Amino acid sequence: MTNTQTSTGLGGTGSVAIASLPDSPEPSKHKPGIKELLAQLQDAIASESNLDEEDKENALSQLHNLAKAVKKPGDVGKTCTGVANLTLDPTEIESLEKLYSFKEPQAVYDFLESNPFLVPLLQEAHGPIRKHFPNSRLFLQYITDPEIYNPQLAVFLTRPENLDAEERIDLLERIDDDWWFDAEPRSQGKMIICFE
Repeated sequence: MTNTQTSTGLGGTGSVAIASLPDSPEPSKHKPGIKELLAQLQDAIASESNLDEEDKENALSQLHNLAKAVKKPGDVGKTCTGVANLTLDPTEIESLEKLYSFKEPQAVYDFLESNPFLVPLLQEAHGPIRKHFPNSRLFLQYITDPEIYNPQLAVFLTRPENLDAEERIDLLERIDDDWWFDAEPRSQGKMIICFE
């Protein structure tokens, strides 16, 4: 068992992805193949004391995605609605495009590529949001807060004009109570729901 497997839950998946790669032709100490390099990188991430567990998980998730891309080289460069995409299935993006408008689409695609666990959460979020805001337009936008290093994907809702501010806030709080408080931990702090 590698350090990666013991330090985080993602290591096991990354190890499987790396182990499933074809053996490198005649790797050597001086010129390792891609499989050996990825395994070395995985061990380096797992043992790096300057990374906290969340950073290790994010790095290992990216390593897993890279191993998947190496395993299916024909998929690298395929596009999803015109955007190069390695880990997301084009149908996942298409399903989100039916539910939400994308502001600055490339930034949204890139963020989802790095955080694919958000895709099912966004698909799931649509129902509870629509339950309380059936006529609001819904937008996805990548946002950064200069005061905190935690980029997020915002689900913006247009404000219903037939409701006053207090009624709108009450409905937003109902989404929290009905669904978001239970679902939010799955977002890993990378998604918010708010008014535009």
